[in-house]
Amino acid sequence: MPQSEEAPKDNSNTEGHKRPNLSRWFWGTIVLLLVTTVSLELFAAWQAGRQGVENGSGSSVDQTGKNAKQVEQWFNTANEEARKVREQIPGLLEEAYAPVYAGIPKYMDFHYSLTGEWLELGAAAIGNLGGGLEEHLFDGFDTRLGAVSEHLALEFDQIFQKALDEAMAAEPGGAEAFGPVATRALRDSQNRMKKTTGTVGVVLVGGATLKVFTTAFAKKLAIKLAAKVGTKTGMKWAATVTGGAASSAACSWTGPGAVACAVVGAAITWVVTDVAMINLDEYVTRDDFERDLRALIDDHKKETQHAMEQMLASKILAVETERKVVVRDISLSELKDADRLMVCEAAASILGRYVEIRGNLQARSSTNIASFQADLRAQETSYLLAPWIDTMKAAITDQDLRPWIFGPVILNVDFPDELHEGRKIWGELRLAETVIEFVKTESDSDGKYSLRADVGEKIVLEGKRRLELELVQDRGWTSWNRDFEGIAWLDVSENFSKGSGIAPKAAISLTMASVNKGGPAPRVEVVLIPGGAILPGRELPKFCTQ
Repeated sequence: MPQSEEAPKDNSNTEGHKRPNLSRWFWGTIVLLLVTTVSLELFAAWQAGRQGVENGSGSSVDQTGKNAKQVEQWFNTANEEARKVREQIPGLLEEAYAPVYAGIPKYMDFHYSLTGEWLELGAAAIGNLGGGLEEHLFDGFDTRLGAVSEHLALEFDQIFQKALDEAMAAEPGGAEAFGPVATRALRDSQNRMKKTTGTVGVVLVGGATLKVFTTAFAKKLAIKLAAKVGTKTGMKWAATVTGGAASSAACSWTGPGAVACAVVGAAITWVVTDVAMINLDEYVTRDDFERDLRALIDDHKKETQHAMEQMLASKILAVETERKVVVRDISLSELKDADRLMVCEAAASILGRYVEIRGNLQARSSTNIASFQADLRAQETSYLLAPWIDTMKAAITDQDLRPWIFGPVILNVDFPDELHEGRKIWGELRLAETVIEFVKTESDSDGKYSLRADVGEKIVLEGKRRLELELVQDRGWTSWNRDFEGIAWLDVSENFSKGSGIAPKAAISLTMASVNKGGPAPRVEVVLIPGGAILPGRELPKFCTQ
């Protein structure tokens, strides 16, 4: 069979426009994006390295943060080593107090002797009962205690410096590897600490506690002597009278020398009686008295140990302060402007709140103060703000920020026409459990009254305080006096407007009522002028103003 011819295909469309290769476009786009991304990453890394060199430390910003943390660790390690000095305190005090305990028997012998008794009675007469203690027990004690204090302070400083030097030496390249800023900050800090080496501890901490000890012992000794004197004096007079009669009989034969003989006999009788009483007193009380003396010395040693520990605590705190300053300076050395601005904005916010608290009583509510302290704590770990935060905390930590009333309180009283009597009025105002008395006062030319009273000791205001007034109007002999009562509430955060200052003036109207019977009552206004603690001025950190 003849084959049929196929119809010719129309290739007009395919010949003029070839079909696009989609696979080529897909993979080409992927390659282009990959090359672009890698190029941008390489360029960014090059820029970061160049900026690190331009900053002068040879490190990037991230490396500088690492340096600050490393230096902080050095200080913490050295501080922990230096803290171990506290373990030496008990042993050193045992040595310093050994002569004191060893001198107790000697002092007991002195106390229970005729000479000691008379000397202590004489010392009691001039108010110096502790003199015998200092001579027999505490001779040279201040010198020994001063040596202990100085040793502890110097030991702390030397251990700290050695540990810090060893930590820096262990770092490859030493502290110099961290760049010139870190090196300078560490060197300056070490120089500051070397200038104060030992000075905190050279104070003779024993002097004050020794005075307290001798005062306490003198009181106990004075009571003992007073009891002895009363008992012994009566017995001496009885013995002297008996001895005097015997002496008179014995001396009668001496004729003209009888008087002298009697005097000598009386003196001998007095002394013999005194010696006998001292021996009896020693037999009865020596053990108890010695036990009391040892207990007082034990207490004194505990107080001295506490004073030594406080001295070392102050040095530990000084090291903490230095650490914060050094870490701040290192962190600042490569701080970006944007980061600096952020930190300074936080500092400005804190300072603004402090200025408000410092200058206005109404900003010193317990809630506001607690909130402000929380803001400070939130910034304690900031390398940049930590030293500055310490100064802010110091400004308010040891202060009683509650407002108080110390000056005069004024009552302004205005009676309606039907209650005018032209006579005196007086009253009592109760505020915070304090009664303020207003004496009888005449009215002025307009029939109004202004009563004024001092509060004596300051009245602390905390939260809401209730004001209660009792007012009396004199009506002479022909009529009963009129009595009125009034109440009001005082709240510093409500009664004073924002920004009213450190010594604002408040005029509070009381709701008054007649006690005797219903009817009109006077208008009464209480005028108060509270005050508060004066807080020191503070400024932004220097790096925020330079």
